[in-house]
Amino acid sequence: RLEREKEEELEDLKQFFLQIDLDGSGSLTKQEFFRATKQRKIRNKLRALDILPKDIDELWDILDDGKGELQVEEFQSGIRRLRGEAKSKDILRLSKELRQFEMSVDEVEGYIESSKGRLKGLQNQLTRCRADIAAFTRTLVRAKEAVKMAAQTQNMS
Repeated sequence: RLEREKEEELEDLKQFFLQIDLDGSGSLTKQEFFRATKQRKIRNKLRALDILPKDIDELWDILDDGKGELQVEEFQSGIRRLRGEAKSKDILRLSKELRQFEMSVDEVEGYIESSKGRLKGLQNQLTRCRADIAAFTRTLVRAKEAVKMAAQTQNMS
């Protein structure tokens, strides 16, 4: 009996997907999804699935795996997961992903800090180079003046 209910639910979700798949391509783009959710019939079906209009933007982000398109199986499993209660394994998986994300953020922060130190060193080197160039320019000007004076002195003799 439970298996039959599951199959009926999957078939209902498939039919719902096919309603939203406006071009009949078998895949759903974000544009198709949002265009379809403007229809009253589709919004009512989403409400029946406990998905409110304010949740629609977030719904796409949850369902899409980053490819920008949904296949019927992705849609079915995503909607079913949203409707069911979170299972311990789901929470543990999310907890693990969160820890990995936090470690990645810490690693990036470390890189940023070391980059700040290297950039500060480069900034100091550039400051010294500017000072050296300015000193060289002053020396060059003095040398030119000395050559000019020597040439004038030689011409006088």
